[in-house]
Order: sequence, then C-alpha cells, then structure tokens
Amino acid sequence: MTAVPDQVAARIRRPLEPGHHIMEGSTPVVFFGNQPGARVATLGINPSSGEFAVNGQMLDGDQRRFETLDSLDIESVAEAEDSHVEAIYRRCVNYFRDPETGVAPRATAYWTEWFRHLEDIIKPLADASYLDGTACHLDLVQWATSPLWGDLSRGVRQSLLSQDEDFLRWQLSADQLDIVYLNGRSVCDQFISVFPEAPLTQHVLPTPGTDNSSTTFFRGWYRNTKIVGASYNIQRGGSRWPRAAVTEWLVTELSTMLARLDEERMDPAPLDDRKVSEPVPVATRTEKRDHPRPPEVGLRPDLNPLLQALAAVLTVMTDYFQLDAHTPEHPEGIYVQGRLEEDGSLLLEVPSNEFFRPPLSLAQERHLSELGWEPPEPDLPNFWRHLSPDRIVPGNVAGFILRTLVEVYGITDESEFTLTPADLAAVALPDYPNVEIVGTSFLGEQIPWRIETPSTPESQKDPVELPFTPSERVANVVHAALAAGAVVHARQGQPWFGLKRDSESSIGVYVRRTGLTVLLSPDAAAAVLEGTGGTLERKNSRTWYLRFSDETLDRPDVMATVTRSALLALGMDPPPSDSLADREQFQPREDEPPQNLATTGEAGPKDLEQGGLAADEGVWLQPFTDSYGITHGALLVTSHGAEYLWPDADRAWFGPERLEAFTRMADPRLLNNPTAWFRVATIGISVEFLANAATSLHPSRAAAAEHAQQLFAANEEASRTLEDEAADTWSPPADAEGSVESRRRQAMDDFAAAGGDPDDPQQVLSLVVDMLGPIDPDGPNGWLLKAAAGEPYDKSTAWIHWD
Repeated sequence: MTAVPDQVAARIRRPLEPGHHIMEGSTPVVFFGNQPGARVATLGINPSSGEFAVNGQMLDGDQRRFETLDSLDIESVAEAEDSHVEAIYRRCVNYFRDPETGVAPRATAYWTEWFRHLEDIIKPLADASYLDGTACHLDLVQWATSPLWGDLSRGVRQSLLSQDEDFLRWQLSADQLDIVYLNGRSVCDQFISVFPEAPLTQHVLPTPGTDNSSTTFFRGWYRNTKIVGASYNIQRGGSRWPRAAVTEWLVTELSTMLARLDEERMDPAPLDDRKVSEPVPVATRTEKRDHPRPPEVGLRPDLNPLLQALAAVLTVMTDYFQLDAHTPEHPEGIYVQGRLEEDGSLLLEVPSNEFFRPPLSLAQERHLSELGWEPPEPDLPNFWRHLSPDRIVPGNVAGFILRTLVEVYGITDESEFTLTPADLAAVALPDYPNVEIVGTSFLGEQIPWRIETPSTPESQKDPVELPFTPSERVANVVHAALAAGAVVHARQGQPWFGLKRDSESSIGVYVRRTGLTVLLSPDAAAAVLEGTGGTLERKNSRTWYLRFSDETLDRPDVMATVTRSALLALGMDPPPSDSLADREQFQPREDEPPQNLATTGEAGPKDLEQGGLAADEGVWLQPFTDSYGITHGALLVTSHGAEYLWPDADRAWFGPERLEAFTRMADPRLLNNPTAWFRVATIGISVEFLANAATSLHPSRAAAAEHAQQLFAANEEASRTLEDEAADTWSPPADAEGSVESRRRQAMDDFAAAGGDPDDPQQVLSLVVDMLGPIDPDGPNGWLLKAAAGEPYDKSTAWIHWD
C-alpha cells in the first residue's frame, strides 16, 4: 500500500463543475515523476490530451499512460476510494520510471522527445534528470482539456487556474525543491499572473538563428525556490539553428540567471517576506493601528517613502484607492486605481491608450504584458490585474505598482503624487514622513473649501475642516467631492446606476447629447425598461444597462428620464409624465441661478430627519465642472425629500411632494444647447437608502433593514438567473471545433503522441498537411501534397496559405 499525501488525495478527489471542457473520462495528472522528492521541476500549462487519447481514441492496455474513469470503473473522481487514489498516484509517480524495468515506459511522452528536450536543458543546468527522480514536471492546471488550452475561453482558463492554484503553491513549497524552469511564453505569462507575490525580473535577447525574433528570460524567487524561464519553447522551435545549438544557448543564459539569483539573495530580501498563507487583515477606515513598514524594493531610493505610504494604504483600504502621478508631460496625472471586490479580491487598473496621450508605444504595451498586466477588454478598457485575497501582500503589490509607473509610464523624481480618497489617506498615512496628504490637489475655486462631511449630523452647524490644497488645474468637482468625503461613494456590489458617454467604452458618469446609458441591477433594469423605454443590454456578468437612443430620449426631459429611472429602480412610483413635462414654472431667468426653494416656504431640512435619514443617504447627483468651465448643480434625492445644491447659492430643500420640481430647475441654456454636452454626475443607491426607503413599508428599523437585504438577495438571484439563461443560449461558432487553430494544435498533439520526429522534414511536411486539413491539389497549398509524396514542385510559389 503506497502512502498518498493528504493534499494529493484531496486534489485527486476534487471534481470540477460542468462547463470547464475537461477531457471526458480523464483523471487529474497531479504531477509527472518524483514529486515531492525532486529538487528540480519543469512547469507547463496543463497535461496534453495526448496523454489520454490519440485521434479521439482513449489509450488502453500497454499504451495507457494514466488511469481513466473506465480503467478504475468509477463515474467521477469524487467517488474514488483509497485504492483508486493510490492507482492514480502510482501512475503519476512512475511516469518516467517503470518499477520493473527502471526506465521510462515506452508509451510515455519521454520517448516522443517532448520531455527529453526539456531534460536537455535541466541536465546541464542543474544536473537533474526525470529518469533518476531528481527532476519532475508540474503543471499550472492538472486537468487535460478538450479542446486544447489555447482554444478555451479566457473565463474557463482563469477558472481552471484559480482552482488549481493552491495545490500548485503546495507543490512549489516542497523543502527540497531548488529550481523551477518555466518553458515558453505562455507558461511564463501565466506564472506571473498566478503568482504576483513572486515578481520575475526580465531581460530580452535576440534569438539566434532568427531575423527579428527575441527571447525573454525570467528570474525570481518563490519563497526559497529559484524560478528561471525563457519565452522560447524548445519543443516548438522557431530558430534556423539546430535544436542542440539553441539548447546550449538557453542553458548558458539560464545559468547566468541562476548565478544572479544567488548574488541577489545575499542582499536584503527585495520583497515583503510575509507568506501567502498569512493574508493581511483589512481594517476599517476608522480603525487606527500600527502599519509595519514594508522593506524597500528594487526601486529608486527617492520612491521608498511612496512605497511605504502605498503599502499602508493597501493595508487599510476597504473600498477603493487611486494614485495619480503628475509629471510635466502629464500634469493631469498618470493613474493607478484599485477596487476591492465583494469577495475581498483586488482589481488594479492602469491607463490604456483610450485614456493616455500620447499613446503608449508597442514596446510599452509589451512591457505591461511582461509585468503581468492583462490587456484591455470590452468590459475593462484599461490594462488590469486581478488579485485574490490571499495574494494581496501590501509590500509586494505596492512595489509592483510603482515598478509599473517607473518602467512603463516614466515617472521621475520630478513627479508629484496624489492619493484619493482623502479620508483613506488620513487613516493610512498619519505618521509617515515625506508624504504630504493632499487628497484634493485637483480642487479649484469653484466650491468652498469648507464642506460638510456626511458624518456631520444635520444639527451640527460647524462643518469639519478638511485638508484642502487649491490647485491651478481645472477642477473636477465630482472627484474632489468624493475625495473630500463630501459625498458618499456607492460601495462595490450594491445596486447602482449612472450615466455614460456613449463615445467611450469606459465605465463613466457622463451623458452625451446623442444618447444615455443607465447602469442597473438586472431586475431594476427590467422595471425601468417597462417604465421609460430604451433597450436592455448586458455589460458584464454582474451589470446590465438600459440604453436610450436619440429616438427614445427627449433631450429637454433628460432629467425627468433620470428621475423616473431612479425611482423605478427603487421600487417607488415616479410622478406622472405630464407633471414632469411642464418646465415653465421653475425655469430660471437668464441672469440668475435656479431659484432657492428654501426661501419659498416649502418643506425644509427637518424632512430629512424623519426616520433617521441623513442628508448623504439615498440617490444623489454630484456637482461637476465640465471642460467648458461650466459647473452644474447637485441633487440629493431621498425617500423623505430632496436637497438641491447650486455652487453660488444656499442650500435648497423641498419635500417629496415637490420631488419632480428639480427636473425643471436645470438651466435650459445647457439642456437645449445642441453644440455642448450636458454632463450629469453619478447617481448612486446605497444600502442605507434602501433600508430607509423600506421604513415606509415597515414600522421598525430592523424590519426595514431586513427588507433591504431581501431586495439585495432578489437582485443577486435575478442576476444569476439572467447569467444562467445567457449561458444556456450561448453557443460557440459553428466552425469552432474545426477552426484552423484547433486543427493545428490537435495535429501537433497527435504528432507528438505518435512519436513524430520534429527534425525529420518529411514528417514535418505530413504534420503541416494534417494541420491544414483537406487540401485542394489545384489550390495554393497543392504543392504540399506533392512535397509530402516526394514529387517535384515549383519552389518559387511554395508558401503555406492559412485560411
């Protein structure tokens, strides 16, 4: 009876949910060879489907390399008994060494030269071999997939990586493991993505035997294990040099990498040495505690105070942060923004060309990718990176952010930095030297420096002093108000909607003359769709939005449309459309701002105190100054009243019976101006507002809060239902299984599994023919059939044409 480590047994028995394209009938390949006894490991993406099947037929008998569900006579690995687990484990351990013969079984990929080419690297590099157990092979994902890895959707790949991440961490933590070799660009990129706490230094060299190709070399540490890698995939080739010569070149460069790692380890540790298994607790904004200073990373000394400050911010943030680096070339700021998700994970973003001028060069974009940033997507227009909770080590993340700013965006010692929100800076950075808490350096003269914060009770007449610093830059009042804490930001994961400029693919807070987008939770979107028209579209897995076109949006009634949308989303009855259409009564004169309703005898501030509702709770419009220097007013809408703010006037209050009046108060010079944009800032809905809105339905606060939670549960369930429906109705393109890329990858796997020799030109020709699929003898690739058959052909037109 072989003792199977508990972690391995648990991994073998862990099944996957449907939809991950796991090869039917396969079992997890937890490793190849002597693990955890080996001192050297090579790392790949995932096992090849050729380990289980060739040409669609499952390997059996002497040809079978690993156990299958059929060979074990079980339906799922979840029902595997100890004997089944032991059988799977034995196959993995003995992959390179048959217990009876002492050599690798002839059926394995070692004899197809896939692993032998890797051994040609690790043998001279570290005196290690798969055959004697000093080396093993690991994968980021332990499942073989069908289709192959490259043909899976990004979402499926990410899910597979995240589910096997912890098991791989355990494997890489083996005491005797000394070196891990990353083979190929895909493996290196995925390792950087999965292990951000182990940043890799990179340098690029021309690839010998090529005209304009380069190879990126990687080096770094994972705990006490050296990590080295190369973007050049030795099995797939790409150089005119013989494979042996390229291998020798790789070994020489990798040996230099190992020597540098030993030299660097003699210096103080460059990164936070806290273990990944000890995530940093997240404090509340009001909690005051000591923040350990992270060790200095390999950045310029003048950036160390900023590194320490940013690490402190990451330690205590509970919502979001934004770091802006202001340079002479970019006075408006080069930003890095981070947001905590509901599950405690962290989403980081840096600007793409959509928000950066002059645009990033190809070299800069390539370096972002090398550092581990994911490219922009329709739902994420910036370069982005997502870190799960156990990978948020503040010192490492701070160093990663600053390294990006230095190496890609070129910040210098002349750069100035601002951090928002200001209250986060005040909590995180009170004791750090050389860090000036600015928070609102972008604040201009358009609003007073003394602003009442949401935490100030209405009865308290003295506003709180805030550390504002005036700036000559154009004021962004929305941003300033958020940073100053004058307006509460809608927290991530709560229902919210806002306005977006249609000309940009970013999540924004703008309305353009040609259209309007309102972001909502799914069930609220459906309700608004019935009440206001427009089309319901999906933005991402968690957000749906309602789009209004010129045909469905009447420009003079923009504010009325927004009001109705807000109230419908809250489940409240909006005023009749005809009452919103009459704008004459409250239109301001040309020479004065909208009238201050506080002087007209209407309901005053006490309306907001009913039910304990604070002025900052509810639905709010924030003031915003556009590029024309026009400052628009702000509106707070609550279940008990509304507060209208105008930059040059006192507060204006009115009760719910006059809620519709604000739609007539917007300056018609802006609303009806066809040559300018009318910009309205975010509308947000907070948990507190839902609870208070529910007060009108329940007599007690506790019951109201419970009702609010029920609303959230309904929203989440509706979102999941819509996602499930979308998944059920989605189908891949008709030719997905037979696509060129799919055929190419399958042909290469079959070629390797069948023992094909990549150095044999005739065999390679046959492989290319298989990749292309059916070839027309009279077509542009007809020469390949002649070449494969040894017949003469016109070499002047011998070019492969991929469809």
